[in-house]
Amino acid sequence: MSEDLNQLMSVLGNEEFIRRLRGLIESSGRNDCREERSEIERLKAELAEKERELERVKKFTRELIRQIPRPAFVLFMNRDGVIEYINEYAAEIYGTDISQMIGKKPSELARNLAAGGKTFVELAFENRMRIEG
Repeated sequence: MSEDLNQLMSVLGNEEFIRRLRGLIESSGRNDCREERSEIERLKAELAEKERELERVKKFTRELIRQIPRPAFVLFMNRDGVIEYINEYAAEIYGTDISQMIGKKPSELARNLAAGGKTFVELAFENRMRIEG
């Protein structure tokens, strides 16, 4: 239940979530749960639509990055330094294809790194540097 509440909070925003939750709690004292059930179903539908929209945005972003022409080397990593998006040229530089790179750290893919070494991209990421050019 806590995970569901956290999901709703992130989708609706804290103020909206608290307002709706208060309304549900107040109306639950009347022993008539029809309104609450209706609100819960509406919120579930809203959450499902937000999830579909998020998936559409992710798909668009992946395709946009994939289409960036050479010689642009583009890769996005999450907070853990794991690759989330990468373009074809970057995958080619690493000697693999995009599907094999998603979900991995650059050092897992780089060849000829000394044991324990990190790639330039990972060092820049850790030091919050922006690499351009």
